[in-house]
Amino acid sequence: MDIVEFLVGINEPIVAIKMDIEGAEAECLEAILDAGVHQSLGKIFVETHERFSPELDERIGLLRDRIAREGIQTINLDWG
Repeated sequence: MDIVEFLVGINEPIVAIKMDIEGAEAECLEAILDAGVHQSLGKIFVETHERFSPELDERIGLLRDRIAREGIQTINLDWG
């Protein structure tokens, strides 16, 4: 299932999301950010798994930079 379609399909306010998906969090967060869906969500708490691979470590690093650059305060990548 596509995460963006799923979130958009929920017809109630989403106050919080806890994301722990063993390495797939980068792909999901990139899609959420690209679609702008994060703007209609509450807090997003993410347990990142950079230790799984150098590629994932790089992607999470880029996400951290993007979140900081865009001033997004609702995404916590240091949960867990």
